[in-house]
Amino acid sequence: MRKSDIATGLVLTIIGLYLLLVVIPNETTVSDFDIGGTLPSSLFPYISIGLMTGLSILLIIKHLLHAGKEDEDPPMTVKNWLHLLYITGLFVVALVSFTYLGFVLGGIIMIASLMFYMGTRSPLRVALTSILATACIYVFFWYGFHIALPSGKIEWKLFLQAFQTLLH
Repeated sequence: MRKSDIATGLVLTIIGLYLLLVVIPNETTVSDFDIGGTLPSSLFPYISIGLMTGLSILLIIKHLLHAGKEDEDPPMTVKNWLHLLYITGLFVVALVSFTYLGFVLGGIIMIASLMFYMGTRSPLRVALTSILATACIYVFFWYGFHIALPSGKIEWKLFLQAFQTLLH
């Protein structure tokens, strides 16, 4: 485990530094909300990738300081890896749906899919939870942080305007 943890830490550190130094500065744009002392759109990417990079460095340091101590059993079974692969696939589909359908519809689909995968079979519970959770997240980011979430390439402006009108 020691060698794989060090390799994982190195790969994640390199990816994290690349994201922090190249991708985030070049791919985040200044929005209308960035002007006037509110939170910049690059704040959350910097925080999340900064934490990932810092934890990757700590993983390397931990295993370098504890040389010679090997774990005997792997921490994950094949079933765990398949579960992780499936959930990762759902998140990739969610990211694509955010691009084309927007956050609101994509979020509802993602949460409903995750709930179904985790065993929830009640249509009412799945519908209410996915709609209310997506609405709460949207309100939190739009009104709390003044950060616009993706509206999608398929225009959902009328839907979003109706949703915002309900909140006023």
